[in-house]
This record gives sequence, C-alpha cells and structure tokens, in this order.
Amino acid sequence: MATDQNYLHRMTTLFCVNVLAEPCGPEITAKLMLPVIISMANDPVANVRFNVAKTLQRISPIFEKSVVQSQMKPVLEKLTTDADIDVKYFAAEAQIIVNKGLA
Repeated sequence: MATDQNYLHRMTTLFCVNVLAEPCGPEITAKLMLPVIISMANDPVANVRFNVAKTLQRISPIFEKSVVQSQMKPVLEKLTTDADIDVKYFAAEAQIIVNKGLA
C-alpha cells in the first residue's frame, strides 16, 4: 500500500504504522516499517510527506537513540527543506519533539 497509486492508500500505510509500531516493538518496526516510512518521504504528494514527519515523531519514543539519530533525524532534516510549507512546518515540529527525546 505504500506505493499504491491512490495517495489515500499510502496515507493509510502511515496511519497503520502509528498504531502498530508500539505493539510490534522496536525490532520489528525498525526492520519492516521504518524503511517504508523513510521511502515515503519522497512521495510526490505533500500530505503524505507531512504525515511521514508526524509518523516519525509519534514512533520515535520506541526506538533507541542511535536509531533515531542515524535513520529518523536525517529524514526530518530533509523534510524541513521541502518546497511545501506544510511539510516544512510538520517536519520542524517533529524535529523539536524528537530532539527532546534525545536529550
């Protein structure tokens, strides 16, 4: 569903990750879900990209700091330079929350 033509189906993928990440745990989420989320940061639809930022923000507490630092922060940094103002906003908000978790 992460590569479905319909952007609503792609967004549903992110909403499912939001719900499943904690019960599945950090190992499964990092192995199976995080790569999908990261790839969706390049989606052509801005709503999908800003939901990537929101998803990363929401699931970051389940991961060790090293995973957040090496895999999630670079994606959020990239999204803060997005052409779409909403993507920039939600990425910046997510960065603030994620950085607080790393402190």
